[in-house]
Amino acid sequence: MTTEEKTATTILQSKIAVVIGGETFNVPQPNTATLIRASALISKLPQVSPSRLKAEEYVLNTLAVAKDCRPIIKIIALFICGVPKIWNIFKLIKLWYIEYLIKYSDISKVKEAFIKILSSKQIEDFFVLITSLNEVNILRETREVMNSTATASGQS
Repeated sequence: MTTEEKTATTILQSKIAVVIGGETFNVPQPNTATLIRASALISKLPQVSPSRLKAEEYVLNTLAVAKDCRPIIKIIALFICGVPKIWNIFKLIKLWYIEYLIKYSDISKVKEAFIKILSSKQIEDFFVLITSLNEVNILRETREVMNSTATASGQS
């Protein structure tokens, strides 16, 4: 996707089509609530360090952590549905249905859909926002330390 196409997609709030379990879903641009909820789910994923593994350990390691990767299904379904302003029973049923489809779909097709969703979104903007807020927070702590006066032991 060219820069111009990404810009047009963002400005027009275009949806992209992904196929999960043989059904096509039009995925909206994520709002801040979706990104925050996805971040909370991502924090529940197990820490995996593939760079430390030997090739023959990938299969065993994948099988060992797979039971803890249920949030992946919820994350993908969340990006497909988005977080609405008001939850109702129909939106919950749609979310659960998409989770069901993801759970029983071919993993390569799910991966392909998820990569398509992530690559088309302006998630970088959210990352930049988080990074800049973290920098402000770090600078504030540094300024407070620099502005405090240290006294030697026994002196007032």
